[in-house]
Amino acid sequence: MRLPKILRFGDKVSQRETLSPPEEQSLDQLVSDRVPIAECRERFEVVVAGLVKTVECVALNKSNKFIAVLDDGSGATLRLVWLGRDAIPGLSPGSPLKVRGTVQKRPEGMTMMDPSYTILNRRGS
Repeated sequence: MRLPKILRFGDKVSQRETLSPPEEQSLDQLVSDRVPIAECRERFEVVVAGLVKTVECVALNKSNKFIAVLDDGSGATLRLVWLGRDAIPGLSPGSPLKVRGTVQKRPEGMTMMDPSYTILNRRGS
């Protein structure tokens, strides 16, 4: 991979030196240790990565919970629940996301409570 030339203030940029946008990377390239959601087992800590399908904030008595649904294309989805949050900056439908936590089976489906997360940048960085 060829690195772009670093420009300094005042440098002239010719058409030839114009930087093209980096290619989009797949989730497999970004997160090598991920487990497909369809293969997640209850009560095991896993790393999962995919695209956020939906987000919503649900009001509880004196607090909120923020819910996102993650889809990795494996045929299953994973509900992510953060208690006491009404939003996560930068997290919206379509965002690529990596999470780590313990999977639980609930009536609503496979769920991960308060997972640690990283919002991924799918552009080469």
